Amino acid sequence: MLDENNQEEIFVDCDKTGVIYHNWQEDKIKTLELAQSYARLEDDDRATKCVECGTYLDFYYDLETGVHKLRRANFCKQPLCPMCIKRKQKKIYGQMSKIMNVLSDDYAFVFLTLTQKNVSGEDLADEIDNLMNGWKRLVNRN
Repeated sequence: MLDENNQEEIFVDCDKTGVIYHNWQEDKIKTLELAQSYARLEDDDRATKCVECGTYLDFYYDLETGVHKLRRANFCKQPLCPMCIKRKQKKIYGQMSKIMNVLSDDYAFVFLTLTQKNVSGEDLADEIDNLMNGWKRLVNRN
């Protein structure tokens, strides 16, 4: 895909019809901003890794389907890096989708958030048991 001035190619995820799924240029700009923050904190190692993140991308292009697939790249793997977070998010989403597709025939999914006051380490096992027993009673009642 070309930028507004048709000058240079910009990397975007798209299908063979040209529908754009993700514009990686926006994440690269955010990664450079993160690198500036690391530089202000005098963490030159992390700043350098963020600046170099995603500078080498090697793609496989399938002539039959017209789909680009990333084959090799250099990513910094910093916990706060927008590019790396997005890639990790997509990977986890793909893994969870596969699991949910297999389990969807046999199970119903419930999104559950349990909140409880903090307890000491000695009481943690008992507290978890109490929570699980209460959850089981709730499920069996319905």
